[in-house]
Amino acid sequence: MLCGRPLFNRTEEGPTLMAVLCEPIVPPSAIRVDVHPGRDGLLSRALTREPASRYPSASEMAAALGAFAPRAASSKSSRRWSDEAPTGVEPMSLR
Repeated sequence: MLCGRPLFNRTEEGPTLMAVLCEPIVPPSAIRVDVHPGRDGLLSRALTREPASRYPSASEMAAALGAFAPRAASSKSSRRWSDEAPTGVEPMSLR
């Protein structure tokens, strides 16, 4: 967890699901001052509710992460996972 807590922290499932569907996503840099503000855009794109606006592949997200952690983006394990990830799977719509 980048922020040290769940994104939508509710005590019951119903309010949690409503928060996931409706509430704005708070940028990590607004929660923790030690998080680089440049990560906000990266995470916003990864978590957007509009599937077409997300990263099209794990490889592309890993490349974007590489700007913040070059070793992580080029690690064998992240490449292997993104190369083996299923393709042609439609993302679930939240509408």
